[in-house]
Amino acid sequence: MKKKSNKILSITNISTYNEMVASAQNWNFACTFQLSTNAFNGKYTILTSENIELAYVEYNGAMIRDTKTKENTTSIAIIKEVSDKACFGITKLKANDIIIFDSRKYFSFIYNQPLKYQVITISNDFLKEKKLYKYFSSLVNKKMTDTNFTLYKSLNNIIQNKTINEIDALDILYNIMHEKVPIKPKLTRGEQISILIKDEIYAHVDMNIDIALMAKNIILVKEVYKLILKQFLGLRQNTFFN
Repeated sequence: MKKKSNKILSITNISTYNEMVASAQNWNFACTFQLSTNAFNGKYTILTSENIELAYVEYNGAMIRDTKTKENTTSIAIIKEVSDKACFGITKLKANDIIIFDSRKYFSFIYNQPLKYQVITISNDFLKEKKLYKYFSSLVNKKMTDTNFTLYKSLNNIIQNKTINEIDALDILYNIMHEKVPIKPKLTRGEQISILIKDEIYAHVDMNIDIALMAKNIILVKEVYKLILKQFLGLRQNTFFN
């Protein structure tokens, strides 16, 4: 197989949804629901090689969307900063989190304040070639803790050097991650309800709807509905309800 050279897309400022999609070619975005006037503002630094893409991402606004990594890939995201609330699938994100996911499904991605993270996306064929696919596949939909930002700092050094040595990058991931204990995220009852609320929001993104009716659809009193909305999704009702 002919080896392709590394290339870096220098820091890119994002201000529209289309620019966001164009700047993250390894990602698909769907059902985007903007929750603030600067929801699409952000910054990407993306480094690519034949089998690996490594990116540093900043989002400045608030958004609900579904996202999915490129077909036949596995992604590992390391959370640098969560200003308030952020959820990926059923995982409530916080700084130092490592989350692992792959291209077999879409994940809901919700954040209500600025968010900073790294994500490294790896070809599953490359993982299989290096006999590591089974290991990384076993971690999908689980999370770890990046103590002292060890993994984050190691990947940031690669970005700063503007080149990916694929073997070294894979060694860094494995050597740091295999010493950690993977945890399967669990939701409290309130958090489970918050996911139902998110689904209700998705079902009504094209219309105005009263919050009392939304609460009724999930069999909740209005005030409890509002509390869960704020506590677990970090969203106030006047963000998108009339």
